Amino acid sequence: MRGTPVTGALVEPLTPDPGIERRLTFLLDQRLTYRVRHQGREREPLGLLVRMVGTETCLESDRGRLFFSRDRIGFQFYRIEGDDPRLAVIFRALPRVPIGGGNGLKWRDRPPAEPPHGRLRGLVRELRSVVDPDIAFARYEACWIDGSRIEGLLVEPDGRSLPVQAELHPRLGLSRIRLGDDELELREVRA
Repeated sequence: MRGTPVTGALVEPLTPDPGIERRLTFLLDQRLTYRVRHQGREREPLGLLVRMVGTETCLESDRGRLFFSRDRIGFQFYRIEGDDPRLAVIFRALPRVPIGGGNGLKWRDRPPAEPPHGRLRGLVRELRSVVDPDIAFARYEACWIDGSRIEGLLVEPDGRSLPVQAELHPRLGLSRIRLGDDELELREVRA
C-alpha cells in the first residue's frame, strides 16, 4: 500500500470546543427558568432543576425528568420520565449535539419519532423499528451556525418538517430553544 493515495471521504477526529463544552456542562442543583410560548401565546413558565437520580443526570420539572449525558465529543438527551410536553420539545429539538467541529459543522441523526418515555416504551419502539424503521424514527439535520447557535430541521415520519433553532447561554446551559414555526419556544429567564 506504500505510495497509494487515499481515496474517498476524509474523516478527521472531532476536536472539542472548550466554550461549547463548558456551556453544555450543567451543574448539580442549578436552577433554570424558561418563559414558554406556544402558538404565539405566553404559557406557564418552565422551572428546571439539575439533579442526579441514581447514577443518571437529568433536568427535572414539576411534571417530569429529561435525562442527559455528555462526554468529550457530544451531548445528548436520551430519555424522558413523566408527562411534560415542554421536556419533549427540548428532547426533540436537540437529541444529540457534537461538542466541537467548528462553525459550519453539520450532522445528521435518526432520533425516535416519539421521545423515549421509560424502558417499556423504548422496547415497544425498538420492536416497531424492526418491522418498519421509518415509522419509529424521525430524520434530523443540524448545523453549528457559530459557537452558540444551532439551526436544523426535524422531519417526522409523516413528512412534516419542523425547523429547529437553539442558542447556548454565554456561560452555562441553553438560553433558547425553538421547534417548529409555531410550536413552542423556550427563552431562559435569569435572575
